[in-house]
Amino acid sequence: MKYISDDGKVFETEKGCFEYEQKRKQEKANKEKLELERKDELNIINKKYAELQKLISDFEKKHGVKQKPYFAPVYELMNMLYL
Repeated sequence: MKYISDDGKVFETEKGCFEYEQKRKQEKANKEKLELERKDELNIINKKYAELQKLISDFEKKHGVKQKPYFAPVYELMNMLYL
């Protein structure tokens, strides 16, 4: 008897098919978990970056600084994190 997994892969045994599907489900769950963690970390970075921008703006107003320090834009930080 042949067994077919959810994605169409054919197996000779029910056990083999079951183990394959469990492995795929676990890999998918791990991938989703990592994606959520990545998004959470990116949100933290975005909040810190916004806080930094506000502090720089307040500093400039308070001290009348004409030359701004350079900080990488958020999109550049995000690109670095995707590597």
